[in-house]
Amino acid sequence: MSQTLPQSALLLAAVVLLGLVTAGAVVATDDTVTAVDGTTSDIATVPNTTNYAFPAANSPSRQGYVRSNLDVAAAVATDVEQLQGQRKRLTFEQRYAAKNTSEERLDVVRATIARTEARIDALDSRQETLFRAYTAGSLSAETFLRRLARLDASAAESRALLERINNRVRSDIDTSLPVSTQTKLAALRGELVTIPGPLSAEIAGTLRGEASPVTVYTQGAGNGIVLATVDESEFLRQATLRSEYTPGVPNQFAQTDEEPISVAFDRARQLYPWVSNNLQSINRIAGFGDSDVYLIALSHPHGDLRSYVHGGSTDVFREEHTQRPDAIPVQLTASNVNDTLEVRVNATAETGPMRVTVSRGTTNVPTDATIRVNGEYVGSTGSDGALWAIRPSGSLRVNATTTEGTSVVVSRP
Repeated sequence: MSQTLPQSALLLAAVVLLGLVTAGAVVATDDTVTAVDGTTSDIATVPNTTNYAFPAANSPSRQGYVRSNLDVAAAVATDVEQLQGQRKRLTFEQRYAAKNTSEERLDVVRATIARTEARIDALDSRQETLFRAYTAGSLSAETFLRRLARLDASAAESRALLERINNRVRSDIDTSLPVSTQTKLAALRGELVTIPGPLSAEIAGTLRGEASPVTVYTQGAGNGIVLATVDESEFLRQATLRSEYTPGVPNQFAQTDEEPISVAFDRARQLYPWVSNNLQSINRIAGFGDSDVYLIALSHPHGDLRSYVHGGSTDVFREEHTQRPDAIPVQLTASNVNDTLEVRVNATAETGPMRVTVSRGTTNVPTDATIRVNGEYVGSTGSDGALWAIRPSGSLRVNATTTEGTSVVVSRP
């Protein structure tokens, strides 16, 4: 059974935090990214917006851009995972319905949960192997996305099976789940949050041809991964820091007289002070059974944050941002112009969105141009002369080339 912060505590937190809301964002002209003081989490803070989680800075890292679009092999692989998931749910239903007594039906439930737990453990190992292979450079970015989509599909099917088990027993008036089994189901759901996410689901949709192609920024270090994409209406960023997920380590949030979920919420406020001071709504604060995983879901002036904090490390191990790109403060402005072409870059923090505009230098007429970032193709500006892309970590080099072959470069060390 999921833990949830008491309603009175939610209301009190909302009143306190909403009273701290400040006026609009301040636009900076240069980078001022720093580490969060007094924390061990791999989180950087930037002025006047939410913090972002990053893979460990001292690990070997890899970053780049990859176009995610229709891929028949990837579509078949994810379809196979979905079919296998449907078969498992159907098998459970048939076995459950064939039993005559409540205890026999519970035996089916326990056996199905045990098999699902083993599959989740295997998924966890697959994820770590995948992350490390990408970071080490032994996988292409295209292969990484294909395998990530299949992994996410398998995780989604495991979650669906757990939900089917829970709903099937709840609809059976003659059978009820023991508390220990309810707790186990909730804990397994907590383990699954380390795998799927909104951006990886969107990637899977593009590979199956169900969504428009997108350019995905990928960054890996050790067993941590950041994925991000942006268009004119939405910025999505997803970070998974496996090193901060520490099952087996004592839950630090349970070491006081306070409710662990309340302590986890306080920790999230420390990790995301700007969000706390500019909170618009508390969407959800919850735990998963007796696991050490806590979800903090908040809305702020720039969008929504979903952060999963682990009680063992007390740090963020999974983070999801959905934001409006034009609402995020600019941290870097740079431009370059020649006799015929001008290129301007307005960028937010590293791994955040940046807007590239191209125009004719003498007339300021928007111009269609191919855009490359650090040598990699990220898209074209089109007739409006503008393109949203993800700013990489570290140095930045934006090259705009028109159909006539004219090029202008904007660079920043």
